[in-house]
Amino acid sequence: MLGSRLLVAASGALIAILVLSSTVYLDLDVQSELQSLSVVAGLVLSSYLIGEALGIVPAILEIILGFMAGLLGVEVTGTIDVLALMGSVLLMFAAGSEIDIELLGENLGKSLVIGVISFFAPFASTALICHLAGYGVVESLLVGVGVSTTSVAVVYAILRGRGVLRTKRGQVVLASTMAVDVISIIVFMAIIAEASPLLIAYVTALIIVPLLTRSLFRYLPQADHEPEIRVIMALLLAVALFSEVIGVHAVLFAFILGVALREALQTRQMLPEKMSGIVFGFLSPIFFTAAGLYAARAGLDPRLAMLSIMILAISLPAKIVSTHLALKKLVSVRDIRLSTVFGARLTVSTIIAYTGLVRGLLPPELAASIMLTAVAATTIAGVVAGWRQVEESLELEEDVIIPTD
Repeated sequence: MLGSRLLVAASGALIAILVLSSTVYLDLDVQSELQSLSVVAGLVLSSYLIGEALGIVPAILEIILGFMAGLLGVEVTGTIDVLALMGSVLLMFAAGSEIDIELLGENLGKSLVIGVISFFAPFASTALICHLAGYGVVESLLVGVGVSTTSVAVVYAILRGRGVLRTKRGQVVLASTMAVDVISIIVFMAIIAEASPLLIAYVTALIIVPLLTRSLFRYLPQADHEPEIRVIMALLLAVALFSEVIGVHAVLFAFILGVALREALQTRQMLPEKMSGIVFGFLSPIFFTAAGLYAARAGLDPRLAMLSIMILAISLPAKIVSTHLALKKLVSVRDIRLSTVFGARLTVSTIIAYTGLVRGLLPPELAASIMLTAVAATTIAGVVAGWRQVEESLELEEDVIIPTD
């Protein structure tokens, strides 16, 4: 068994070496779409093989290998950029579908307090230090948001593994991670939103479209041609276009749409699995690899390592300590390992860094630092909780829907 895993990992590493070394023979001044897509496809495959064999979250490897390819001169082409945008939007749709409104409502008081503390302690401390280091207000605030999110899937896996998920305490803790996610997205959108007369139309659509879509799903037949997937993809593309025109990002709309369609997705036979194939088998890997390519624009400047260490040294202890004190006080959770797991934040952090960089709101070194610290924090969570449980959380995340009963 161990030999088979090592063979698979070696195969993945060999593919990565071949793909990265092939960039030497590419004319990087006139990269074709096919050349860049081929590099990304090879890195996605090698990330999966190595991650599957060693129990490492593939997204971590996709960011790292994408970063390495970017240092070798591989650029994000138009096609990759569009696919990465769709990957980020669909990831936020999937993240929204993890939010159980009933569970959140039942435990609103304590979970909201824990969520606010868990988010704002690392947010405020990191943003303040970045601003004192000479960065602008918007840049500092975006870094603060990027290091303050929490992975619902990872916390869910830990709670389930310890057999406390169905207890009142476990439900409050899970609802708290959902509150952190919701707060993160709202604060993120408040920072990057631009003043526009169309914002009123955007807010109106934000309320009406998810409700209408949820009603529409009740009348869609369950057929082999998957009308639900067609509706979701068409809506998300329309949302991305509408958001671009207004000057905001589509992540909030996609997140709310995922929340609204959670119940409908659960009742549709095989739909979560098919959506999972599109999101986590195709678009999500391209997004994480493209994020690594973008992060490589920071180069190998020694300041990048120093900045990443500083951000991690400030944000992660602030996250762990504040969450631990809140959990201990409100729900009598004394195991600090669970508070450490709250620091796992790969998906939303990467989306924030990617969006800030693409929109010109973050310099390359800050965006790269957010991604690298997200990788480090998720790795630390894996060591603390045990890689097997984090590996299980990845499987849960790829089910798109996280059941809570």
